[in-house]
Amino acid sequence: MGKNAKNCQIIPPPKKRSERLGNHEIEPLTLFLYVLVFYLTFLMTVVLMNRGSDFTAHTELALETVRFSQPLHVFEYLSYPIWHILVAGVYRFFRHPVYSAAFVSASFNLFTTAVIYRVLKRFLSDKFSANHICFITFILTFVTAIWIPWFSPHIYLGPLSPTIWHNPTNNAVKGISIIIFYLFIDIFLNAQKAEKDRMPMKQMALLSFLLLISTLLKPSFIILFIPAAFLFLLIELIRVKGKNIVFCMQTALACLPSLIPLFYSYYLTYIKLQSDLRGGVVFSFLTAISTWTTNIPLTVMLPFIFPMFVIMLNYKNIYQNKPLFFAMMTAFVGALYWLCFAESNQLHANELAWVQILALILIWLVTIIDFFSIYHRDRHSGNRLRKNLISMGFVLVFMHFFTGIYYYIRLLFFAAGQC
Repeated sequence: MGKNAKNCQIIPPPKKRSERLGNHEIEPLTLFLYVLVFYLTFLMTVVLMNRGSDFTAHTELALETVRFSQPLHVFEYLSYPIWHILVAGVYRFFRHPVYSAAFVSASFNLFTTAVIYRVLKRFLSDKFSANHICFITFILTFVTAIWIPWFSPHIYLGPLSPTIWHNPTNNAVKGISIIIFYLFIDIFLNAQKAEKDRMPMKQMALLSFLLLISTLLKPSFIILFIPAAFLFLLIELIRVKGKNIVFCMQTALACLPSLIPLFYSYYLTYIKLQSDLRGGVVFSFLTAISTWTTNIPLTVMLPFIFPMFVIMLNYKNIYQNKPLFFAMMTAFVGALYWLCFAESNQLHANELAWVQILALILIWLVTIIDFFSIYHRDRHSGNRLRKNLISMGFVLVFMHFFTGIYYYIRLLFFAAGQC
């Protein structure tokens, strides 16, 4: 893909199998984190279901449409039924719809937390202890948009957030989205390092399979991945003067199987089942977000304040830092979906906002890794300006984090709705 590709790989390679299996013990604090995330998600799900929420609607749909004697029956009503099938399966043992939904959702959030922890450990284990990485993982479990009530009255509605609690399918797809993001970056960088213009067929098949599973969990990630990967690879295609065209075509082929459930999802949602209620997805610039705020520019920036700060700290290496560059492509695509589209029969709603939420967790994960890498490198530096900037970064992280803690508590005890 280019003669200078060796200089572009700035992420550590995956450990060998023997190294991965050599130490499989879970640290006590990490185990505590997993149990805590499971409990907090289970508790929130029970509260939201008793209040009436997306959980309630999805659980009712699961119990009404999933028939294990007729495996295809659920597809008459859903194109992404994995969460629903699992809930119906657990219900056969619990015999309690609320606890069944809470168990499945808490399990998915636990899986996402484990994925985030493993990613952080891969990048930061040579710089920080397992306990420090555990704490960073906990921060990412709660971060949300910084709340400035004078400009944006809602913490979630309007600015959106990398952390949500009220939608089961979007939380279900989050963990596999992170896996696909880093798998794609690994495949791309390995091809660069080997100076090849193609990906191995096994990796292509794995990427295609994971994309298909993500689409059956919720189509939000595939409609983020395709345009973001297109932009990412188009820029690289121009840089290397078309030498990686085979890699680009393989990426497109890997996405093809996911298009079937994606188009079927649009058909079910906007044509067959809910055409009168929702109409269809239409271009409507700023219509959905203007329902929730009068200060659109600031509201859009609220969940990005810390990531933008880190990008400014690392501005000289944006293109060389492929995870950051790709995450910026996803954030750009996600923002376009959120700002430019709405549903024709209810313009305040935009199902494509889920795409932006997934983009937010990706750019948050990448930038928090970059920030703590910069902190580790510069913490003993004599440059006072650099130290002050790092201190400011910590302030921003904790502003996002404590807003997320407040949002969870308010949602759990004081809110009347689901978000």
